[in-house]
Amino acid sequence: MNTIKIAVCALLSLFLFSESFAGGEFLKNINTQKYKLVKGDVPNLTPDDKVLVAHYVPWDNFHATSKARVIYNSGIIPAAKNRVETMRRDIATAQRAGITGFWVDLPGGGNPKRVSLAYTDVLEDLLKASAGSSFTVAGCLDFGGDDKNLENVANNIRRLVKLSRKYPNYMRVNGKPVVSTYCACRRPANEWAEIKNILSKSGDDIFLVLDMSYWMFKVLKEDVVDTYSKVADMIYIFEDYGSTAYSIVPNTKRLSHEQLFGILNKVARLNSITAAKTITPGYCGGWLANQHNSYNPHRCFDLMLESFSAYDKQYCNWVHLTTWNDLIETAVHPLMWDFATQMDLLRWFKNEIMLEKQSPKKRQPRLYFSYFREILAGSTLRIETLVLPRKNAKEIEISGRLLDTDGKEIVKMQPQKFTDSKLSTAEWLIPTDNAVHSMAVIPEITTTIDGVSETKKLPATILKYGWVQNNSTIKIAFTTPIEIESSVVVCSSATDKNLINATVKFASPEKVKRATLYRNDLKLATLLDADNRKQINLFMLKKKKARMKMTLENAEFSFIQDIPRTSYTKTTFEAYNENFPLEAQIKFADNAVCKVKIDNLPEEIINLAELTKKDYFTFCNKMLTIKTQPISIAKNDVSEGCENGEFSVSVYTRTPRESDIFYVRFETENGKVAFSKLIAPFSSKKNVEMNILKTERTLDYTVNTTGFKTKSTLGPNEIVKRSVNPVVLRSALYNFENGSEDSLGERPIPGGRWTGPIWFDQQKLLKDGGVNGKKYLSLEKGHELPLHIRTFPLTACTIQFDVRINELPKKKSRLFGRKSWNWGSAFDIYVDANGKIEASKGFGRPTEADYVANTIISSDTSLQLGKWTRITLTFNEKTAILYIDGKQTASAEIPLNRGFGHESPFLGDASTGLVVDFDNLMLLSYPIAETEIQIQCSKTTTD
Repeated sequence: MNTIKIAVCALLSLFLFSESFAGGEFLKNINTQKYKLVKGDVPNLTPDDKVLVAHYVPWDNFHATSKARVIYNSGIIPAAKNRVETMRRDIATAQRAGITGFWVDLPGGGNPKRVSLAYTDVLEDLLKASAGSSFTVAGCLDFGGDDKNLENVANNIRRLVKLSRKYPNYMRVNGKPVVSTYCACRRPANEWAEIKNILSKSGDDIFLVLDMSYWMFKVLKEDVVDTYSKVADMIYIFEDYGSTAYSIVPNTKRLSHEQLFGILNKVARLNSITAAKTITPGYCGGWLANQHNSYNPHRCFDLMLESFSAYDKQYCNWVHLTTWNDLIETAVHPLMWDFATQMDLLRWFKNEIMLEKQSPKKRQPRLYFSYFREILAGSTLRIETLVLPRKNAKEIEISGRLLDTDGKEIVKMQPQKFTDSKLSTAEWLIPTDNAVHSMAVIPEITTTIDGVSETKKLPATILKYGWVQNNSTIKIAFTTPIEIESSVVVCSSATDKNLINATVKFASPEKVKRATLYRNDLKLATLLDADNRKQINLFMLKKKKARMKMTLENAEFSFIQDIPRTSYTKTTFEAYNENFPLEAQIKFADNAVCKVKIDNLPEEIINLAELTKKDYFTFCNKMLTIKTQPISIAKNDVSEGCENGEFSVSVYTRTPRESDIFYVRFETENGKVAFSKLIAPFSSKKNVEMNILKTERTLDYTVNTTGFKTKSTLGPNEIVKRSVNPVVLRSALYNFENGSEDSLGERPIPGGRWTGPIWFDQQKLLKDGGVNGKKYLSLEKGHELPLHIRTFPLTACTIQFDVRINELPKKKSRLFGRKSWNWGSAFDIYVDANGKIEASKGFGRPTEADYVANTIISSDTSLQLGKWTRITLTFNEKTAILYIDGKQTASAEIPLNRGFGHESPFLGDASTGLVVDFDNLMLLSYPIAETEIQIQCSKTTTD
């Protein structure tokens, strides 16, 4: 009976949403509010039903976006009026993709020995949003086995049981509320048995789903699975740990997807329970807090199809999706490239593989392309295409070429032929060393079907040398792009370099609904709704849990991020007993001065232009901390679209930089998307002759979703001399005068894992009296500072900083370098117990075939205690040279290597108790000359 009910709901979903789901159609539906829930009775599921359930991370939603502050590939759809309504849209989209329900990740908070579940309020809002539909939601316990008070664990589960009694949409199997888990093996199986027993005695019987991720990255063993299967009602494995990844345990054999899930199926059957299959689509590279955008790179379509292939129709009724939020087209935070590619694949899998329903006839082939937005210059660009099958199949030929930003051909893509009667994929591996004269490469794709050809330009891949910052995957349906003739002009004001003026002129074959100005893949301003007033984008952090009403004079809010328990008008903002981060956009009158009044506090005047020159302001009795920033979400609708026009906007923002790339993203009323030409208006336009490491190694081809290496180097590395566009080169400078801000790059030093910059809460790290008597960073014993994961030079580089140590460490301690559980190829710089400086660079692990041992460079002199010393390391892809106070002290030839592993750069070393001061950290993606190093040191000592 239940199986029939689920099938009926699935067919109803297909009937209601039978239009094309890929490309712009989804965006069009969102814009026109066509995202209704599939109505129906809430099913009482059984292990025999065909269920596709998706993991849901509750901290990654519209109403937490300001925590991201500067997320790349940012969301482009405004939130609904409140969180529940936004979630209804999210659930409706999930239903259209064939998803039955969400398992909401509920991490433990508070004392590790007495854990309390977090985010149950988000779970409850999802249950409210599901009302009236057949969609189900359950909680997933995300904490380890530290809490040995099993009664406390049982009480946490009772909170979920209570929600299941209050809301009919709480997921039930065989009448019991589902309680899922993450990393269940961190708790002994006998404790899970006792927890179930405690709950059963109070009448709280549950359907317990245990995750068999065996402490992450260990190879799964049958005896371990068997022990837990005797306790669980269902088992699954959150991700394919131990399958395609190299195990961290030496000399262990990898498991294929089929072997991994074969173990689960076999043991589950022996214990008369069910094993759920996991599909691992890979992460898009953009969690809102930007914590997971390196060690979970997306491997394009092949990883998802590899998961599909391991599906066993005979045993896999339930399928677990890792994860809903991280799909690049998720409705909770739809991103700027495309809006349904991955969900179209999910719906195809659910209907045609799980339910074995034949696909309806499609009017046109379903073609998708996938590749990275940013890659290291000189490495290989991998473009992958996917063709979904259809009944009325045609022969398809796909060809293309890569263009530079001037529209000149760089390389031709060899033609590939398909018949779309079956699932087909193809890839192109394209070296980029001959493209570095351009800031980006643009794929131009031609499809030929029955002799009829169509050519479209896809979004660009940006080339960078040093490090990448936007590791997001571009996934785009061939139906989505549209050609819009446009020109963009960006310049700074003649009277204020922090005031950016932008004008776009365009002519479109369709009415344009949105036009957004981007700088380095971060939103800077909206254009169609501009009214010639100057504007500024603000990040505000409300510091105190108290009611606050803020009133503006000489300015008005044009946008405030919609978060719970707040309200705003054009001139007022009101919050109720909450502290939170908030994004806002303010337009102001004839000057850049705004009066701000908070109830019961003195009125203050803010010079908005000054905000662009400082890290932040704390004002209104320290009630608010405020800084300028690009925007994550902005309302950008116009009442009626237009096919052509000229629009301008003026934005107060940080000082322009030579490497800044600007462009406009257009979106039509029909959901089509176009991008203007990329421009770098502040670049010197003078190319730089330098060494480039030409390598066939690619990030997506060599690293799987856990960050572990999957394949050896595809081909030899080679150093070539090339003329490099200056926009390709990365740079960063942290002088600590303006807190966390990077004076040369885009990203501030991150703070706490989910909060704003570290400086909001840890001002004690900054002290007066550094080099030249200004601010410096002071790390006490047990302290270290994480830099942004994307500011770690993997190429030619200069690493330079001033350091002061008053007492030598007892053992070798990190000054700058990796703190990582993985592999890669970047420099580490240490100080040893004798005060000598050591630098090293290696690649891989000793157990791996392409391991390159660390090349160690050591100084011949020791640091003087209590004195500022300048450390400089330069590398030209051949030779690394170490300087102390401008004088060369050591050098070494470095073997050719390139690694893309998960590497988090840190200043300081908490593990050794090092007490150290830093100033003037500079990271460049090119080596500077010895004469320049000496000039810099001379200036430092004489200033």
